[in-house]
Amino acid sequence: MIRNILTTLLAAVAITGSVFAATPITSVVTIEEPANLTSETVPGADTTNFPPGTNYTINYGEDFDLRMTGFEAGKENFVINNTLQTDVFLRRNTNISGIPEEHQIAWYRTTAEGAEEGDTRNVEASFVPTMEELLTDNIINRGTDNIFQNVDNASGNINNVQRVDFIFKDNFFLSPQGEDQLNGVGFAVLERGGNDPIYVSAILGVGPGGSVTELGAPVRVENQNSGGWAGEGLWGGTRETLVVRDTAVDAEYRPSTTVTPQDLFGMLFTLDSLGVEENQSVFGYSIMPGDTNFDANDLEGLIDWLDEDVFQTDSNSSVGGLDLVSGGGAFIEDGLDITGLVVPEPTTTIPLMMLITLRVVFFRSRRLD
Repeated sequence: MIRNILTTLLAAVAITGSVFAATPITSVVTIEEPANLTSETVPGADTTNFPPGTNYTINYGEDFDLRMTGFEAGKENFVINNTLQTDVFLRRNTNISGIPEEHQIAWYRTTAEGAEEGDTRNVEASFVPTMEELLTDNIINRGTDNIFQNVDNASGNINNVQRVDFIFKDNFFLSPQGEDQLNGVGFAVLERGGNDPIYVSAILGVGPGGSVTELGAPVRVENQNSGGWAGEGLWGGTRETLVVRDTAVDAEYRPSTTVTPQDLFGMLFTLDSLGVEENQSVFGYSIMPGDTNFDANDLEGLIDWLDEDVFQTDSNSSVGGLDLVSGGGAFIEDGLDITGLVVPEPTTTIPLMMLITLRVVFFRSRRLD
C-alpha cells in the first residue's frame, strides 16, 4: 500500500511539477496615483479591427495608475515589502520565425466613460515603452498580452518570450527562518482573465548579469476550466482592455485589438508552496508557459530557455496566452516577524514603517468596478 501511494505521489509530481499549490487572492489593496497624460497618433496594426490605413489617437493616462500595495489570500493579509522589489528579465528565443527580436505587446484598461470616440481610444494608466516596465511597480491596470504565445493569433499578438524571471534588486535575497516565514512570505502572480495555465518556480541561484543558475520544482496553475485561477475576480469585469504592440516600424505601439471585459485574477505562491526549505536562499521567482516540458527529477533543463525540447516554440493560446500583470516583489503577511529573513539586512527603517502604515489601512480593501 505504501509503495502504491508513493508511486501515485511521484506521478503527480511528474505531471504538475509539485505537490504544493498556490492560494487564490481574494481582494487587493490599491492606491490610485496620478497618471502621466500622453497622446500618440499611429496607424492601426493591420488587423480587422484596426486597419493600417486609419490613424488612431490613443490617450494614455486619462485616469490613474492603480498600484497594488497588498492583498488578502487564504484569509490572511499580505503587504508589499519595498526592499524586496524585483528586476524583470524576459528570456526570449529570437530564432522563432516571424516575431521581431524585441517584440513588445501591451494592454491597457480603458476608461469607464468615453473609452472609444471615433478613432480615439482612452485608457486609464500611464504609457511605458517596454514590457519590462509594464511588469514592475505593481501597477495593475496595464500589463502584457499573450506573453508566451508563439503562434495562431488572428490579431498577430504573439511573442518569443519563453520564461519571465523576477530577481530581487540590489543583491537582496530571502533566507526564511522557520515555518512562519515559509508560509507568510511569497509572490503574487496576476492575470487578466485567469484562463491560462502556467508554471512558477522559486529562483534558488543567480549568476552574473541576472542569469539564473538554479530553479526549484515548478508549481502548476491550471486554467479556470480545470480548476485553476480560483477565487473572486478583483476588478468586477466591467472594462475592456486595449491591446497595442510595437510592430518594429518606427518604434510605434499600434492598436491591434480590443478585448471584451475580463476580470483580474491572482494567485499567491508562498515560499512553502514553492518547496523552499528553512535557511534556503531565494533570489526571486520565474514564470513559465503551461506546455513547458521538463523532467521533475532533472530541473537543470529549465535553465536554458533556448532548449526547444523544454520550451516549445509553437505554444498556442491554450498554453501560452498568459496576460500577465505586474506583481513583482515579495509580499509579507501582515504582522509577521521577519527577523533574519532579508539578506543583507536592510539598513533603513523605511520598509518597516511602510509595513506598519499599510497594516493600518488594510481593512480599506476595495474591488474596482
